[in-house]
Formats: sequence, C-alpha cells, structure tokens
Amino acid sequence: MSETYVIQIRNAGRWTIAHRSDDEQAMKAAYSKVIASYPSQCIRLLQSIGAQDNGNPKWAIKESYEGRPAAAKKETPAQKQKQARTATTAARPMHNIGHDTPPRQSTSTPDPRNPYIKAITNYIKCDGRSSRQDFWLYILIVFATNIGASILDRLLWGDVVGPLLLASSLFHFLPSIAAIVRRLHDTGRSGGWFFLSLIPIIGSLPLIVMLCMPPTLRPNRYGPPPPRSADLAVERGTSGSSDPLVQLERLASLKSAGAISDEEFNSMKQQIFAG
Repeated sequence: MSETYVIQIRNAGRWTIAHRSDDEQAMKAAYSKVIASYPSQCIRLLQSIGAQDNGNPKWAIKESYEGRPAAAKKETPAQKQKQARTATTAARPMHNIGHDTPPRQSTSTPDPRNPYIKAITNYIKCDGRSSRQDFWLYILIVFATNIGASILDRLLWGDVVGPLLLASSLFHFLPSIAAIVRRLHDTGRSGGWFFLSLIPIIGSLPLIVMLCMPPTLRPNRYGPPPPRSADLAVERGTSGSSDPLVQLERLASLKSAGAISDEEFNSMKQQIFAG
C-alpha cells in the first residue's frame, strides 16, 4: 500500500485536513507554505503507517508545528457581533483523522472589485500581476469610452478628435501603462517590454502578442497569481480550485493586496476550515 501524507491545521480546538497527497516531497513543500501563511496556527504533517482492524488507516506524526501566539486585538462590538454570526453559519463537523474520507470543499473566493475600477485605483502601481481577463476587460472599457467621447466630440464640435477624447485619453494614460506592466509581470516578463510601444508600428505588434500570452501558473518574481484569474481556472479545467491549500493561498493574496479586510479574511478562512 502506498504511503499517504496529510497536512492538518488546528482551528477552534479541532483538526481539519488542509491538503492530502502521496508525494512526500510535495507535501513537505506544502507544509512549509502553510506554516509561512499561518504562523499562529498549530499545524502537523501526518504519514500513514498501516491500517487499523476496522480498515481505517493508522497515522504517525511526521512533523509538528505548535504555532506562535497572535497579538491580541481589541474588537469593537460590531466586530464581535459579526464574528458571532459567522461562527453560527460556519460551525459544521470536522473530518476525523481516523477516517480516510476527503473533506468537503468550499468554492474559491473571487475578487469582488471590477477590473476597470481596480486598474483606475492602481494607476501608479506597477508591481504585482494582472490577469489576462482583467486586463482585456479594462482595455475594452477604455476603448468603448474613447469611442463614445469621439462621437460626442463629433456631435458637439464637429471633429472626432476633440476635448472629450483628449480628456479621456489623459485620464486613462497612467492606469493603462500600469495595467500593461502588471500584465507583462503576469506572463513572467519585465515591464521594460512596454517601451517596445515607442517604436512606430512594428513595436506595438510584439507587445500585443505578449499581452495575450497565458500567465505563469505558479508564483514568479513579481508575486503570486492574481486571485481572480480565469486563465488558472481554464488550466485546471474548472471554474475554481477545490484544493483547500490553494484556497488558503488565494485568500492570503487577497488580504495582502488589500482586497479584503482582516475580519473578512478570518471569516472566509473559517468557512474553508469548516468546509
């Protein structure tokens, strides 16, 4: 019988399975990732060592991490009330380690912000990554806005290039540059490739090809994959990952990007554990 490895995270006094695999090296790497993402949680790596009389596997603790105590935060009455509601809806039985049954999975957490709004608010943020879907949705909205401004210029001033089109172009200038750089980062390329666009005609063609390229599916030197990337879903053949470890990594990315608050992060993490 092949050996099975399981990563468990202790939450609210109970252990829940975060990841399961037969690959020892992959599980050790995943174990280190979980510790780095959740240093205050108790985490352990278990290895199957045979079977019990009832057919369920026996487990041995291969590695264990006790966790560092998190700094106490003073909660407002509104926060306490919100956490109480979350605990009521999320409290479901955890899977017992003595049963070799995979846990139920929750759906992946989407990024709630509109791609256009994200690009506009991050108009000077050239670090990080932008998914192919978000980038081209933003470009489509900018293109439609410029067409509308040009039509209004034609109706009001008799010229397709008027003050409204110029205002729209200036407004979108910096956000567009930042979005292009982040999309290049998503493909694993340096943002310096943007300067190809300064070469008349021929420079824009290879840049457009790069902007259409698929992303790197793993974290690269510019950061982790965007939380809401349709390209990742297509690669996995599903609309969202069912792996709890992937969901936890996406949740941590959302928090670090400022897309969700600490309270929302804790609430969503509880739902993943309770799934």
